[in-house]
Order: sequence, then structure tokens, then C-alpha cells
Amino acid sequence: MNKVLITLSTSTIADEDAIGLVGTHAYAVLEIFQYKQYRMLLIKNPWGHFSWKGKFAYGDKNWTPELKQALGYDNFKEDHGVFWMDWESVMTYFRGIELNWDPTLFVY
Repeated sequence: MNKVLITLSTSTIADEDAIGLVGTHAYAVLEIFQYKQYRMLLIKNPWGHFSWKGKFAYGDKNWTPELKQALGYDNFKEDHGVFWMDWESVMTYFRGIELNWDPTLFVY
């Protein structure tokens, strides 16, 4: 576990404030989680502020009480640049997914 570093990158974003993502910027993936039909990524802006404002952002109507409990929703009340995003939104707003792994994982 914890042998792969996953980052996401954005291309140019016209209205960064409206969606809460920075254009031409890299984000770290802290966790990948599937709960029932939800495929979610816990993402961190390395700046430590400026968070996602779309689907499944803190305060969004898509959160169910069950999903809130499963993902620790109450840990993200303040904007520390850490937020949950569903897979469909990741595919819409990020242009690249980069993987860097521990080379000792592969013997050949």
C-alpha cells in the first residue's frame, strides 16, 4: 500500500473561481474510494486552499447521509484544499492522470 503517487492535471480553465479548480495546475490524489455506485477521489490542491465547487463539493446536494458517513464528510468543513470529487467530474475537468510508482514493485 502507498506505493503509487497519483496526480491530476488541469488544462486552462476560463472561470477558476466558478468551479474551484486552478488552470494548468497539478493536484494530488490522496485516496480512491468506491461506495456502492459512487466512485470518489479525495483530491488535494497543494496550495492548501481553493477547493472544488461542483458535484460532491462540501455542501453540495448530492451527498446522502450514508455517503457522508462512509467518506468522513464532516472532516472537510473548512477549505484546506482537500475535497471529494466523483469520477465523472474528474474525467470532465482534468486533462491528465499521472502515476509514479515504487520501482521495487516490479521484479523485471
